[in-house]
Amino acid sequence: MPESQLEKRRFSHFYNDGLAGFYNEDYLKVVLQQNQDSYEYKSMNAIHLKNLSKCNKRKSWGQGDLLLKMFAEDIQSRYPKAMIFRVYGNNFAILSRERSNAPLQNSQ
Repeated sequence: MPESQLEKRRFSHFYNDGLAGFYNEDYLKVVLQQNQDSYEYKSMNAIHLKNLSKCNKRKSWGQGDLLLKMFAEDIQSRYPKAMIFRVYGNNFAILSRERSNAPLQNSQ
């Protein structure tokens, strides 16, 4: 497994979601497995993007992709220090080094 930040970045190249720009679910599995020993990440939050498939059907896949990219930018700006993953289409996992009991803010 990679140890330096550069090695981690190269390694994650294979685990990147090209549309949202986040890591994908395969890399989430790797990180969670490693975290069992390292305890680097103290909290995980999940976000589900509702009605993305409806947007794709009503408007177009291009519009849905644009919405997804805008949503991804919003998540990144709200959680700049977190490790973020796009998991199975409309779902996102946010791993943080700090323990958090606060609910995620509602994004409109």
